Amino acid sequence: MKINLDNYLGSKPFLYGRDLLKRIGAKQRYVNEYDVAEFLGYEIKEINDKQFQEFKQRYGHDYDIGNLFDDNFCAVSIPKESVMLIYANLFKNRKRLTIFHESGHEILPWHIANAFSLRGRDIDPTAHKQIEREAFLAGTEIMYPLKHFIDDSRSLSLSFQSINGLSDLYNGSFEATGIRYALTNHNIMAIVVVKENTPVEEQITFLNGNGNGQLIFPNMPKFKKIKPASTAPLRVQYCSHAYKFPKFIKSGTEIERNNLIYECWSQQRYKQGEIPASVFGSSAQFKYFAECIYHQEKVFVLLWLTDKQIYFGERWYS
Repeated sequence: MKINLDNYLGSKPFLYGRDLLKRIGAKQRYVNEYDVAEFLGYEIKEINDKQFQEFKQRYGHDYDIGNLFDDNFCAVSIPKESVMLIYANLFKNRKRLTIFHESGHEILPWHIANAFSLRGRDIDPTAHKQIEREAFLAGTEIMYPLKHFIDDSRSLSLSFQSINGLSDLYNGSFEATGIRYALTNHNIMAIVVVKENTPVEEQITFLNGNGNGQLIFPNMPKFKKIKPASTAPLRVQYCSHAYKFPKFIKSGTEIERNNLIYECWSQQRYKQGEIPASVFGSSAQFKYFAECIYHQEKVFVLLWLTDKQIYFGERWYS
């Protein structure tokens, strides 16, 4: 892969988002996504379900458009025609984020010709996840200009209500705004997204067979049975945190019952209180202040600690 060194600012995606804001002369809080796409030389075309087959036949040999729109990723850039295809049925804030995301691919010099914005079957899943994260970070740097966003964020209390207000102000989704809020926050805080725990491929076993998958009775059909690895009902999908937040909460961490997060999920109701660090697998003896909300079949958990506390190793002192 060759990188144009004339455009290379470093390995951090946010550098390219900030550079684009300078190049387009953006001074205001609100950045128009269509202006950004036009500056990058792209025309936005919205396609509906009836047009899907037409575009699939037109571009399908070069782009995996079938998978692209089937799995709700909902956008693809066609560099050779300077067009960005967007699924027409998206909500406005999702459409806005999607355009910035595609723009993120375009401005990162190692994302060659936006090819990585596709659901390509030849891309390693881990690498693809990293590539998509980079495009998101570059795109949200444009969508939520840093100085304005920090000023707005600091003028509000630390709460999910503030994130709702910011999402309205910047016309962004609650989740995308929450990630930006956490990554740029000056408090000791994090947002943890928790979802239902589901069995993975390694947890699949076969009835009427031995451990090698061979059947004990050769004429008996083989049936697949899925067993959860544990009884934990929930697991961490991801964690976004401010730079002051001291504990790394790993994706995949299982969340048991009898805590604020489980209560929020099982009752689908807002909860506020304290959550022991042990809920996230830590041996540290302290508790987070927490807000939990149920949103789109997930639990969003806002965690914070006061600045009066000082961290030493595995212990907290007040």
